[in-house]
Amino acid sequence: MRTSWRSHYIRAIPLSVLCTAGIQMAATVWGIAVIVDSARATQQTFTLRDIAEAYKKHRQGLASLLVEYKERTDPLIPREELLRVKIIPARDEEQMTICVSDNRVYYRSVSKRSPVGKVFSEAQRKDPGITRTSEAVQKLSPGEFQRRLDALPSLTVERLLIYDGAAIHEKIPKRASGGKSDVDSYAILKPGHGKGYYFPVTYLQWVFYGFQDSSVDGSRDHIPRVFDAARFDISPMREQVDGSECMVLEARGYQRIWADPALGFAVRRREIFHEGTLILQVHCRDFDQVVPGVWLPREVERVVIGSAEIPGLPINLRGKPLLKIREQVNRFEVNAASHSKMLILTPKPGSRISDHTLPPVDASGRPIDDIGRRHQVTYIQPADAADLEPIKHEAQGVLGAQFLARQVKSRSGYVFRVVAFWLTIGVVGVVMLRWGLRRLHANRSA
Repeated sequence: MRTSWRSHYIRAIPLSVLCTAGIQMAATVWGIAVIVDSARATQQTFTLRDIAEAYKKHRQGLASLLVEYKERTDPLIPREELLRVKIIPARDEEQMTICVSDNRVYYRSVSKRSPVGKVFSEAQRKDPGITRTSEAVQKLSPGEFQRRLDALPSLTVERLLIYDGAAIHEKIPKRASGGKSDVDSYAILKPGHGKGYYFPVTYLQWVFYGFQDSSVDGSRDHIPRVFDAARFDISPMREQVDGSECMVLEARGYQRIWADPALGFAVRRREIFHEGTLILQVHCRDFDQVVPGVWLPREVERVVIGSAEIPGLPINLRGKPLLKIREQVNRFEVNAASHSKMLILTPKPGSRISDHTLPPVDASGRPIDDIGRRHQVTYIQPADAADLEPIKHEAQGVLGAQFLARQVKSRSGYVFRVVAFWLTIGVVGVVMLRWGLRRLHANRSA
């Protein structure tokens, strides 16, 4: 039996609807798959090795980096309370420029400081027994000390440091060297632990690229060295920081890090602990990509938390925020030819140099290593660079001769003390012997 075209048409309607629905369902499933794949991509699992390799790779694009920024310190509790617990924030505001290249560092700061030294000097003149600023605070009372600070104008202090990969060169401000001479002064310092010297804390310590002096242990602030300093675990769950999904890396009782995979694992937040107690919170915001893969924050905020690490801090202030330090970047400059000139500090002829890296030498030119205390070789910078080494060697010889003379005097003094001791014992012995003989003779006569 033949079917009419109308019946075919009627049967075709549901078939077309079914095909359309099938196509729509397939498209929906494909769209869901794309979304799931995208979500999986954003939630990709990374290891500590992946993060370390990314930092190394991205760092290769940075031959040199200059950062200009302003730092401001504000108390989060009354200043009198800080003074009472011997926390004396001498610096209120500071403009800094730091440049790094090939393990060399340029650092210049112009800071507005509270006149703590002047108030301390005035208190010491009235009471010579005061030897520390904290003692002056206790003697005057925190409130009186703060009132005297507020009554004096702030001081402007400039500081210039350059690390050349082996030593730190510092230009000494004339005010710091007494302010009575027009002669420039410089110090050459040996970096390192114990009796070494450190660079000041700067913005670069909080961004984890480890740009600064690598001759000292900066593992806490450096990727990948921080992963060797402590055992970090990566949380399976990510957390939101300023609207971004961040990985959470934690070494329990040591440090917690929030790293953003979308910004080359840039650190958005850090928490630093001391013996399991939180002592510092760091928050980084407003990132710029300075070279491909390297994102640096324009704002870094640090909050110092009260803890038992601060001597004499009352229990009621432990765990509470005490100070906020905010660093605001004005300018980034990358791979500029002018940076190499900044990383060399050549004193002017006639400048006074105090070199803490050179040892004293004896008359034969051999170094005297067992000097047993900090020392400095002092000389005047010559006009002709060819004269520098002979002048330095002569200054080493002068210091060595002074040390040996003190050593001989000390030894002769020791010998004299030993001889005097035994002479005294001998005299006392003779006197006692004669007294004993007289007693014996008197007893026999009786």
